[in-house]
Amino acid sequence: MYKPGKRQVAKGLIPQRDAFFNEKGYEYTLYMGEHALLAQALQNWLEAEKMHNVGWRNYDDEPPAFVVGGMGWKFEIHRTGKQDTAVTYAAFFSKWESTGNELTLGDDMNRVMTAFEMILLGFDPLAWVRELPQERHVTNGIMSRPEIWEGKWPNTGLTIEAAAAQGLTEGYLADRLNAMGFAAKGGSPLAAAYNVPENPMITARVKKNLEREEQARLEAEQKRREEEQARLEAEQKRREEEQARMEEERKRREEEQARLAAEQKRREEEQARLAAEQEARKHCANCGAELKPGAKFCHRCGTAVAAMAEMSAEGLADSKSAESKPAEPSAESKPAEAPAQSRPAKSPVLKKYPPVFIVEVGESLDPFIHARIDENKNLILEPQDHSVTEVQLAGFFADAKRDGQEKYERVVSSTSNHDNYLYVTDSRIALINRKYNKQEAGGWHGYGSLSAMAVASLINAGEKAIKAAQRKDKSMAGHIRYEWINVVAYRRRQKMMEHARVRILYRDLEKTLWNVTLELTKDTDPERLANDILRRVAAYHAAMKDTADNGKKMNEFIETYRSGAGRIPASGDPDKFSFVSVPEFYFASKGREFRPEI
Repeated sequence: MYKPGKRQVAKGLIPQRDAFFNEKGYEYTLYMGEHALLAQALQNWLEAEKMHNVGWRNYDDEPPAFVVGGMGWKFEIHRTGKQDTAVTYAAFFSKWESTGNELTLGDDMNRVMTAFEMILLGFDPLAWVRELPQERHVTNGIMSRPEIWEGKWPNTGLTIEAAAAQGLTEGYLADRLNAMGFAAKGGSPLAAAYNVPENPMITARVKKNLEREEQARLEAEQKRREEEQARLEAEQKRREEEQARMEEERKRREEEQARLAAEQKRREEEQARLAAEQEARKHCANCGAELKPGAKFCHRCGTAVAAMAEMSAEGLADSKSAESKPAEPSAESKPAEAPAQSRPAKSPVLKKYPPVFIVEVGESLDPFIHARIDENKNLILEPQDHSVTEVQLAGFFADAKRDGQEKYERVVSSTSNHDNYLYVTDSRIALINRKYNKQEAGGWHGYGSLSAMAVASLINAGEKAIKAAQRKDKSMAGHIRYEWINVVAYRRRQKMMEHARVRILYRDLEKTLWNVTLELTKDTDPERLANDILRRVAAYHAAMKDTADNGKKMNEFIETYRSGAGRIPASGDPDKFSFVSVPEFYFASKGREFRPEI
């Protein structure tokens, strides 16, 4: 989805186009449409703009074509036909990539398309445009690589009735640009002034009568816009220079204040040292005996006078700090303390986020990041959990794969001790292994820097080994919130000794992909459990505070699965997982500010 850059729009370089304008085709009808002249004008504009990473090529075929390409996109212009003195062109984006830089790439695509349309208006102020449907498909949809979209030739033979049924629009090109906030001359006002009907096949006679007058207006408007642009740029430069000057002045004042504070501290230390030396000359700082004039050592205890000066200086510093503190009021005069107001603690953020942690009973952990347990090692519920389903697991394990790593590594596992429980709520899924202190319960495996010791230190285990967690008041627990989940999948049992499985995928802030597999007992249906989780994920996203920013695919996902009517499509291969991907998600442990209201 494309959102135009505000700076580009403000400068008048691009219009406020539709967020999905690159997924459509366009047909233009105009007079004086000689391809050689049009192609040369577009080539001159591209050479003058000097856009980085943008190239073009002119095909002198029959019919002729002109192709412009950039980093990850390609825009094609083809002449599609002639009728008397009128000519039609079809333009569309035949390639674009979703790389995370859609704003920059989209603005380049918008500028090239805008330049082409303005050149058309230069030939014909009454040029006509209509939208065309464009078939497209993804040639590369791998999660770790950018999506590459390819668009095919648009349907130029679409009837007016079929276009209206699909919500496609048509009209004067100048009207369309003006409606998007981009100044363009021509269109309906010009047609009304010369009594020209709203029809793309206008007469050549009317066109010739308007050419000279319209060209003069366009040149005057262009000059005015260039002067306004120069004025705005000069004003921007002046403001930036003023901001830099103020920032330099602020920095100079801070340095001067720091220098004065350091000088004041040095003077106070020097005064304390001199006072200590003066006092040391009178009495011994060790035993208190009065010193004789000019003595270098105490005649009673033998302490050196130089050492006495250091002792006196330390004592002076202590007394000074004590004097600076206010006296504690007595019980009679001390007023009653006001009740302390609770302040929200600073929210921690974990870059590495495994599915379970070593949690201590009653431990004060951040509830958004960590699952908390009570004295019976049961999950402590939250107000947003609402409906809760408890499922006993045969076991679970988690594999992880860093960004750029080819294979998964086993990071954590819990063997079949029948004390693993899954809690499915309206805001998260939680895992608890109450008997983690037993050796047969599995545990943490090495994973580079994400070893057992590293993970334990995330929850104040410090320098202790993992066996220190094998006490009665600790357990293995964790949760995965619905805003983090990327994939929900399931697979039925295929062999006698196998378990049916439900699988959850998510990513953390280090772009580590976590693959959490839940092994189910024979009385739990994996398809039903996976679809229940997927339904709650969709309903949770629908209630989040950032719902207005959802893309088209995310809205379709919510509409399909939040009611429970949508189901995970079954895989054709019984050995493979059936799964559904969530189009938009947060990296664990982010998304806290967008949680829905209780």
